[in-house]
Amino acid sequence: MGLKVCVISGGTDQILESMRLQNRPHIVVAVPGRLAAHLTGCNTFSFESIKFLVIDEADRVLSGSFDETLTVIERFLPKERQNLFFSATMKEFLKESVLFPISQDVFEWTEDMSVKTVDTLDQRYVLCADYDRDMVLVEMLRKFIEDHPDANVIIFTNKKK
Repeated sequence: MGLKVCVISGGTDQILESMRLQNRPHIVVAVPGRLAAHLTGCNTFSFESIKFLVIDEADRVLSGSFDETLTVIERFLPKERQNLFFSATMKEFLKESVLFPISQDVFEWTEDMSVKTVDTLDQRYVLCADYDRDMVLVEMLRKFIEDHPDANVIIFTNKKK
């Protein structure tokens, strides 16, 4: 389709990200803090033609801890756009969002399921100190794959690293 996508996230070269933004991408995927830094740090691109704002993990992003950053981002977005909020755990406070108000005629879809996971799913929670987290994770995965060579593993984390 020829869509240009730009990923803006912490831990990568901000100058390279700025260059990608200058290419006027059709889709920008960004973490709030880094996007705000780009918007306030230079004047080389604009979001004036944005049509859709998509917020994933909306319950976390709009929980209040990002209010300052979202206020910065809101200043650079056009008033006429469609806001799309996604979350596996929507909270009622989202409907009262000040920065990104949700209209009364909003389309809301929820799925209530009696079974949250399949019986064969093996979920594990590993608690470890910050200083040895990587080592513990690698060793745990090595041992798990050794014991279950045909298994698949998905790891959810809140850090890019």
